[in-house]
Amino acid sequence: RRGTPMGFRRRSTPPAPPPPPPPPALPALNKDVLLQAAGCAVALAVLLQLLVFARLRSHKPSVGRRPLVSLASEPRRADAPVAFVTMGETELGLHSRRLLAERGYAVSYSAGADVPADGVPAVVVHLASQAEGVLGPARTTAAVAAQCERLSPPPRLVLVSDARAGCDVSRDVSDGDVEMEVSSHADPRLEALLFAEERLERFANSTGKDAICLRPHRLYGDSPPIGLAGFLFSGGGALMAASRAYTTLTHVENAALAVGRAADEMMSTTRVSYADVARGGMANPTVHTRIVTDGSIFSASYLLGCAACVMRCPPAVLPLLTTVLSPVVRLAVPTLGLAFGTHQYFDCSAPSDPAAAPPAIALRHALAGWAATAGVGARLIGPLYAVAVACIAAVAMPPTDLPTAPWLVEAGPALLLSAAALFLIHALMPARASLPAQGKLMPPVIEGGVPILGRGIDFARGPVFLITRLRSQYRSLFTMRIAGQRITFMQGPEAQRSFIRATDKELDQGPVYKFTIPVFGRKIVYDSPLEERQQQIKMVVHSMNTRSLDAMVPKIISEAEAYFATEWADEGEVDLRETFSGLIILTASATLMGPEIRANLVQEVARIYHALDNGLTPFSVFFPRAPTKAHKARDAARKEMVGIFAKVIQSRREASARGERHDDFLQVMIDFRYKDTVDRATGKVLKTGTGYTDDEITGLLIVLLFAGQHTSSITSAWLGAMILSHPEELAKLQQEQRATFGPGDKLNYESLLKMDGMRRAISETLRLYPPLILLIRKVMVERDVGQFTIPKGDIVMMCMPAGNKDPRFWSQAEEFRPDRFAPGSPEADTWSSKTVEHGVDTGKMLSFGGGHHMCSGRRFGFLQVSAIWSILLRDFDLELVSEVPAPNYKDMVVGPEGPIRVRYKRKVKPPGA
Repeated sequence: RRGTPMGFRRRSTPPAPPPPPPPPALPALNKDVLLQAAGCAVALAVLLQLLVFARLRSHKPSVGRRPLVSLASEPRRADAPVAFVTMGETELGLHSRRLLAERGYAVSYSAGADVPADGVPAVVVHLASQAEGVLGPARTTAAVAAQCERLSPPPRLVLVSDARAGCDVSRDVSDGDVEMEVSSHADPRLEALLFAEERLERFANSTGKDAICLRPHRLYGDSPPIGLAGFLFSGGGALMAASRAYTTLTHVENAALAVGRAADEMMSTTRVSYADVARGGMANPTVHTRIVTDGSIFSASYLLGCAACVMRCPPAVLPLLTTVLSPVVRLAVPTLGLAFGTHQYFDCSAPSDPAAAPPAIALRHALAGWAATAGVGARLIGPLYAVAVACIAAVAMPPTDLPTAPWLVEAGPALLLSAAALFLIHALMPARASLPAQGKLMPPVIEGGVPILGRGIDFARGPVFLITRLRSQYRSLFTMRIAGQRITFMQGPEAQRSFIRATDKELDQGPVYKFTIPVFGRKIVYDSPLEERQQQIKMVVHSMNTRSLDAMVPKIISEAEAYFATEWADEGEVDLRETFSGLIILTASATLMGPEIRANLVQEVARIYHALDNGLTPFSVFFPRAPTKAHKARDAARKEMVGIFAKVIQSRREASARGERHDDFLQVMIDFRYKDTVDRATGKVLKTGTGYTDDEITGLLIVLLFAGQHTSSITSAWLGAMILSHPEELAKLQQEQRATFGPGDKLNYESLLKMDGMRRAISETLRLYPPLILLIRKVMVERDVGQFTIPKGDIVMMCMPAGNKDPRFWSQAEEFRPDRFAPGSPEADTWSSKTVEHGVDTGKMLSFGGGHHMCSGRRFGFLQVSAIWSILLRDFDLELVSEVPAPNYKDMVVGPEGPIRVRYKRKVKPPGA
């Protein structure tokens, strides 16, 4: 115990444990061995490629396996029509001959483009797209057409071209159709096909017989394209995992089916001989051009996955390299680069043929044929290249003295080789018996724009021009990003019908029309809960019933007659924009706002309204609170409007308390009460319904002013520009006026309803110049439109001018033709001018929207505009003295950019003059 204080023993410190032994190092692979392995793998892969290319090149098309498409056989008749097929030894030719024979034709063919001079065929099918050589389609079509023209009688001609001949393949072509024509191509083969189609038109004109041009899109079959098959087996598909393209395909048997149907159609038409043509028996022969596809849209990534499943080529697993390697692929194989980098798909409006092979079955059948033709050895090409890449990468791994994770340096070569082994295992697995299901397709996304804002700047400059341009390219559905938000545009009847038929629980207005709150106010329309919003709309609809409209018409007529009697001299010149802006604020205040405002405050309301209107622009949609000059003036005008209306509303409330009542819309709003909120299970009232506050009534009056004044004044101005610039239409309306009104007859509700010509003219004016340019909704649940799915959270927009003038669905879409809505017209079913409702062919006339959100004031607007113009046509001679201005699409409510100057001369003196 010596040396320890107080007798305590000193505690000894235990020795430190020895450090753990280092983990065993992974065996390092000799770099020379890895390089030799890489060289051997490349050599073997190249050898296999040469063998596969030789097999693919020597492949001869044949009907081979059991056909996918078959037609009901008809007994061979002694007088069976003869069908002649050129390029008859190609795969498409073989199937076309088979199906024509099944239809009862006596089929003959040539391997080239020779048409026999004896035994004149009834139908000649020329497979121009199957001709060899870059200029083969042009040369062979010219030869076939010349030979057919020399035959007597000349046969009917069916030409098989390519869908890409009708569009610009260097850019996206979505939902395309035969309206998307181009005049020339940089691709010489597509240029040759265009020449072939032009030669077909000359043939039809010279013989006087209709012809058919079929355009299959991306024709494929059991005979694999050498370049594409080699690309996939060599592992090229693994590098294209992030390909953006959507495409359609056409299996050769489905294309051959279209050939058979075309031949039947040609035989069902009346024959016309050269003598008939000389006598003028066949004028304006037509070439019917038709797109042919299997009917499904595929993404490039899905097709790569299908090829990996069936052909056992390397799957698409390297999306990060797509952006880097896409330019390389475009340079090396331009056709593949375009296929993987651009959207090219076609939507056929014709119903699918029940005899056609389903797209998934046709695709599986063809890919299996490709794999069988290439042989089992082709599966090893991609894995061998993967082994070579892994070995070279292992050699290039950084040395251990660099700041790299040691485990990565030591395990890297083994991981790379393991990945290559997985490629090999994948290649040796048996092919799947069926294709995997394709995931949901989102609408194609438009690229471009500036960072963060996306296409926002282009949109703010003029949304109609931007949407119209994109609609001509992407057609029915496309998406762009604006300020980080996905905006999907729905154009075309199917998409537009889906838009207008949706419920608020599917596509909601509220979240996207918040930009109107600074104008309309809080708790009004788009700022109110859905249940209250529906009650507000229902109140407006009920206030526009027949009895109310009948009572409004005399007020409109009285205001208009008084205005023209006092504001217009016996003759002079006016701007219709200013005239109708001043007049319709009077008619709107008289019919909608009550006598107090009409009598005392209408000029103040007009001034304030102008400031409110200027505060709603396309820019306001995305930045409604931005401190711009227009927004500041808007906010000041809103406060002033509340002050003016508050006095009127208070006075009216006091009068109502005394038992005084008025028959106008202001009284309806003062009397309105929301429904009680009731517990459905117990029947207990949870919340008693309340009425509108003064601020809410002011907001609703502003809403009605926007709906009843601005749209009607603009439509009245455009109607004047249209009928005065089309003398034949003006004459029709003047004749209708004389037929409707005899001596002493007066304008009234019933007479306005009888003027069908006037109502058609208003309808056509609204088609060409809809007051609103956009309808907007937010997607609350995923929505399927055709083959695409619009995801939840997207903002969807429908552009009325673009839809109303879509040349795919409107004949002479830019022309003022009111009789397109007349009974018996091909477009009469799109819209009823009499009832102001959509016709059977709904979803095309968009000026009033549609569905349960269709404009509730449309009948009022028609009555107001027709009454004013009936007075003008009755009392004045009118002449347009300025050019018809362009529409100002920079505003949310679209008026003319310039004045509409009219010279007038009174022909009926006003009362008391």
